[in-house]
Amino acid sequence: MNVLRLSRCMGLAVPEPTRAARFYQDTLDVTSLRTETSVLLALDDLRLYLDPGPQGRLMFEMITDDMEAARKRVLALGMEVLSWGGAGHTNLVRDPHGLIWNIHWGEPHVESLTPPNRSLATSWMGISHEEPYAAAQYYAQLFQVPMHELVDGTFALSSAGARFRVRRGANTPTIWLSNEADIEALMNSGFQPGRGSPLVDPFGITWAPSPLAPCESAVVSM
Repeated sequence: MNVLRLSRCMGLAVPEPTRAARFYQDTLDVTSLRTETSVLLALDDLRLYLDPGPQGRLMFEMITDDMEAARKRVLALGMEVLSWGGAGHTNLVRDPHGLIWNIHWGEPHVESLTPPNRSLATSWMGISHEEPYAAAQYYAQLFQVPMHELVDGTFALSSAGARFRVRRGANTPTIWLSNEADIEALMNSGFQPGRGSPLVDPFGITWAPSPLAPCESAVVSM
């Protein structure tokens, strides 16, 4: 088994989690659930935890069954340890491309939430990057999985059932929108244009529009 696996869970600190959850419910048709400390959103197969606190940056998560081996691996791949509490606690690292990750010991419990409508968010998370091929190579090495170039020019990989994608753009964590998303309607609801084609919502998350036709097939395997 690979030392590190990609999790479907993400986190974002916001001053008012309930207000942020309402925004995503109204604009992206997502389902929410209040936990003891957070508001949980179902973005297709992804789970986004909105935690109370000063406005932060979207964080991703990795899973490991061996914390010592995980620490050695992230250090060998050039990551910076921001905090390390060990098994059962928060373990934050920053990779060389600027993404912040929590390393979770053992499989996280993922709440089953069924949206009333099809969510306008997809199960693709990843990064917009100025050098997408190099970044995709890095994450393929991190999770010890192959990467593929999709027909839309992005690079994709899959780890433990979670899907990660790399597109060209300013370096920032990114979630992909469904090709059913109405970009004009989202902009009228508070999304702003980012650098290139992505949108940025009022809480700082970058959203990449999907092509008009699905691009799930690879043209190149690497």
